[in-house]
Amino acid sequence: WIVADVSAHEYCHAITQATYNLEYEGQSGAINESLSDIFGTAFERHMFTNGAPGQWNWTIGDDVFTARSMIDPPSIAQGRDQNNQPIFQPERSQGPNWRPIVPPCGRDNDNCWVHVNSGVMNKWFHTLNTRQGPAGRTTPAVDFDDAINIVYDAQRYYLNRFPNYQDVAWATRLAASVLYNECSPQQRSVIAAWRAVDVPVNNCDGECDFAMGNITVTGSQACNEAITISAGCNGPGCAGVNYFICPPNNGTLSTNNPATFTTPSVAGTYLYQASLFKHRFSPSTCFTIGSSRQITITCAGGIPCDFSSGPRYVGTWYGLTVQIRSISGKNVLVTAITGASNDKYYPRGDNFWGSFSLDPNAAGLQGCLNAGSTGYGGLVIPGGLTPPSGYQQGTEQDGAVLFYQNGSPPPPNPCDFSNPRQVGTWNGLNVQIRQFANGKRTLVTHIPGSSNDKYFPRGDNFWDNFTKNGGAEQYRACLNTNDTPWYGLAFPSGISPPSGYQQGSEQDGAIFFSTNGARVAAPGATLEEVALVHIRPNPAQDEVSVTFRLKAAGSVQVRLLDLQGQMRQQQTYQGAAGPNERVLRIGTLATGLYALEVNFEGQRVIHKLVKE
Repeated sequence: WIVADVSAHEYCHAITQATYNLEYEGQSGAINESLSDIFGTAFERHMFTNGAPGQWNWTIGDDVFTARSMIDPPSIAQGRDQNNQPIFQPERSQGPNWRPIVPPCGRDNDNCWVHVNSGVMNKWFHTLNTRQGPAGRTTPAVDFDDAINIVYDAQRYYLNRFPNYQDVAWATRLAASVLYNECSPQQRSVIAAWRAVDVPVNNCDGECDFAMGNITVTGSQACNEAITISAGCNGPGCAGVNYFICPPNNGTLSTNNPATFTTPSVAGTYLYQASLFKHRFSPSTCFTIGSSRQITITCAGGIPCDFSSGPRYVGTWYGLTVQIRSISGKNVLVTAITGASNDKYYPRGDNFWGSFSLDPNAAGLQGCLNAGSTGYGGLVIPGGLTPPSGYQQGTEQDGAVLFYQNGSPPPPNPCDFSNPRQVGTWNGLNVQIRQFANGKRTLVTHIPGSSNDKYFPRGDNFWDNFTKNGGAEQYRACLNTNDTPWYGLAFPSGISPPSGYQQGSEQDGAIFFSTNGARVAAPGATLEEVALVHIRPNPAQDEVSVTFRLKAAGSVQVRLLDLQGQMRQQQTYQGAAGPNERVLRIGTLATGLYALEVNFEGQRVIHKLVKE
């Protein structure tokens, strides 16, 4: 473990040789070396994330000897030349210390300087993560996990056998687009970091190069008056964008720009939201961030906002009654336990208004709320509230704050998952909701009967992708992690293994928690089995060949799914013992990212496929 980065570096060489087959000479070899440095550093970071400061860093092999520096590549000699002069790495393509490729390549010239010229890509990756480019150049930075995902997908899907630095720059630019959308902050940072090390690469697609502008308001900002909302667009790609403008209170959105609405009938501050969208097929959709504008509506009269005489019913939320109550001089939304003998209820923030089924007779009462907004969709108690006279305050095991009328035991909390609750099944796995130490409640897919309690955390949006048990729908609102890409199959951020569990990763990238880190047989595929399934070419335009090896003759199923989990193609046939090949014709499919799934011999192997 002392030389984690070096061990991982050498292991990555073996993986590169066996799967990606990058030629080990010249610029291809330099990219090969840099990939191993990058993944070695990522492995060290993964091992020592919670360790003492300084246990992972940007130098390779520093625990025993310092082989290379990603912060300052020219600072460490990579051997000596024929004149016994030290050889240093460059940090810019064709810059100082760059070694031109002059064949023949062999041991005498480090296979045409693979350990030397790798400093350029090492510095690019360091710049991508830290903004600290060579010669004082600064660039936008991205999250380390986003950066390593981009590098992994680039070398896995978009590099050929003899890439040069412009090839790998193009590959990482494309990977960032597919993972995070065209013109996303991640893609822009990839481009800027390559330019910082003097490797030219195109800007993000001009068609997607746009961003939200200002939101302007015209008309009378009084009750029941016409008001016009106009959304701006900045950037060369604004031509042809679609506008979506949404009024408050879950009103009907408009695709017109400008859009005209009728203001609410009750005075208050209301949030109008706008977003831009442009549909694309290749290589990904355009990235934009929406915007919002708060508008204060003033008027006399309207619906009374006096709730001192008692709670006002405004709707329902997963079996609970939603009310407005007067608490500590504030008009507060609460979710009350229906029929509770001790009048038990949970105070909510004003922004909880859009999260429940609204009673039609309560329309317009949102403007009466004045407790303030909270995080977690309004599920945290607003600041400054104290229980009314005759009530006490308590806290559920998941952290939810409640007020109740006396000291009798409160009814059970429907969102208590201190013990896992099964809510359905998916592809032979049990789907559960589990509760983690940081108050997160997360969907997981659990392997039935696994001796090491192995399960895969899923995003909240995975809820729409499995077969649900009766009565499960009431628990959906308890989820509070986040949505993830790949129709819920990516790992939610902010979740860590509970005490006694370890984290692992399948060959297809799926992250799991288990009590001892050991693998189990079905449904995950072993490294050997994944290596025996290949798809070529990738990316593909018209046809893709799927090759694999069977231990014995048997049934094989090949499926192609889109990002929404919809099946696009399926083939089931009897495979022969030994090598097999099936050809999928994909020319009629829309360009984009797909999941190609092969089921054989009790295993399920998934590869990503890019359709051009």
